[in-house]
This record gives sequence, structure tokens and C-alpha cells, in this order.
Amino acid sequence: MEVLCSAAHRWAEAALHVPSISCLMRIPKGSLTSLTTLELSGGLNDHFDPAKLTVFSGAPNLHTLNLSINYPTRIPMPWGQLTSLTFSEFPLTCLDILRRCTRLVTAGFWTEGWEFLPDMSLISMVTIASLTSLSITFPETRYPCEHFMPLLSRLTLPELKVLRLYLHQQDMTWDTVEFTRFQLRSPSLEELTVDNSPLISDALIAVLRNSPSLVRLTVSNCPHSFDDNVINTLRYPGENGHCIAPKLKEIVLTQAGQNFDPENLEEMIRSRWWTKDELAALPSPPAVARWTKVSVYAGSEYSYRRFRRVFDARFDYTHPSA
Repeated sequence: MEVLCSAAHRWAEAALHVPSISCLMRIPKGSLTSLTTLELSGGLNDHFDPAKLTVFSGAPNLHTLNLSINYPTRIPMPWGQLTSLTFSEFPLTCLDILRRCTRLVTAGFWTEGWEFLPDMSLISMVTIASLTSLSITFPETRYPCEHFMPLLSRLTLPELKVLRLYLHQQDMTWDTVEFTRFQLRSPSLEELTVDNSPLISDALIAVLRNSPSLVRLTVSNCPHSFDDNVINTLRYPGENGHCIAPKLKEIVLTQAGQNFDPENLEEMIRSRWWTKDELAALPSPPAVARWTKVSVYAGSEYSYRRFRRVFDARFDYTHPSA
């Protein structure tokens, strides 16, 4: 460890996996002038105060940080200069960390929900104008953590383009009203992934209605989210009609529901898909983007065969660029 730390002035990227972070006290202060990327994991010694480990806070070029330690806020870090951050913490502490990171561009964290709906009125809003990509994972726990939306209720992300939500905790709920408010504070969203969520079709329709910039949608393991109501909402009615999610080009649905008619799905796809020649023949450009990818796996071999019979008989698979 002594030899490794003596070369700290040469580190540009460092992955430090140590049994106790106290051993990192051997890094000379002021030596991390070249460090840009840090991955840190290790235990906290009961007899060591992590606030004494100040060497990383003096790394002037550190912008990418991946923390796999307990209580990461106890270690001084140059939060305000970070552009990429990955960590794991309790939800309120996640908000506290994000509040310090005013220059973040990408962020990902693991956290948990609340068993009972918390009062967030005393928690001030966290605004990060630079953040474009956010991934939040709620890993499975042994106890119920029903509410996760209060976390989003304190976030304002005006430039957010990518949001990924992985909801693996027990009995989580989807608050449509609160998520709509979040969308209104994040109007630039282009890519949304929702996995293992209690999302129902009415909630998905609300998401689509408030996604004017959405280009890619991925929904997986949400078995009640996709049905004929969603399909009918996505259908493009023509130049004189209104269509939601006008920029949507890609939709990937995996085990998102089976309660829909494949012929109805085929008609919806056709309403937003044209060959190059068909586009040229239109009197005016359509008000919606044309599909570049539609993937639907309903979760059964029967459904798959049923789809193929309909699509093979009725759909022209020519790529839109043809």
C-alpha cells in the first residue's frame, strides 16, 4: 500500500477496493492533481473518523466518482465539481448529496422507498440544471417500502433527457399525479425506462400525455401497463387530429401486458409508419415521428404465435428508409 500511495500523483483513474478506508490516509495530501476518475469501495472502521480523509476533496480535476461504501457523505469529496456520480444511500441522504452536486451531468444511485408516506414539505427542492441522465434503483428488501415518488417530488431537472427507474422493492406504488408534476419540471425527457413497476395502463397514458419530447420508451415487467387503451391513445389520427408523444420513435415492451388485440396494435403501428415513398406522397409532413423500433414481448408463446400470424399476413416489413 505504501508503494501504491507513493505514486498517487500519477493517478488519472483509480479503483480503490480496500478493507478499510482508513488505510487511504497514507495518500499524501495534495498529490491527487491528475485524478479525474475514482471508484472507491471499502469498510468503515469503528475507530476511524472518515471526516479526516480529506485527500480526495483536494483533487482539483476529479469529475467522475463511483462510491460503494456506507455513509458516503462522511468522506469529504469535491461534490460541487463532479459531473458523474454513482452511489448508494437512504433517500433523504440521496437528496442531500445531489443538492451539493450542482454540476452533475449523469447520476445513478441505489436507495429505498418509504413504508409510510413521508411529509416532504420541509425538504427544499433540489434543482440541477446540468443533469441529463438519471438512473434510480430500488433493490429488493425484506420489508415493505411502498412509496418512492416522494423522492422525485423534490427534484427539478429541467435538462433531464434520460430517466431509468428500476423498482424491485415490495409493493411499490405509482403516484400518477406526483410523476406528472415531476414531468412538468423535467420537460426535456427523451428516454424513459421503467422496470418492475406497478404501472397500470391509465398511468402509462398519463406519462405519454406529458412527454412531448419522448423518443424512446422501455417498459418491462409491468404486467398491467399496456393494453388497447394505450394502443388507441398512441394511434395517429391523421393531420387534423392530436397525437400524444409526437416524437416517439422507439418502444420496447417486455411482459408489459397481454390484454390487447394484435390487430389493433398493427393498426397503431401502421398509423405512425411510412416508407420513404409514402412520406414523399403525403400533402404535408406528419405531425408525429415514424417508428424506428417497436418490440413487444407479451410473455407467452401463444401470444407470440398470434402476433406473427397477424403481422406476417398484414404488415409490410420494409424498413422506413426504403
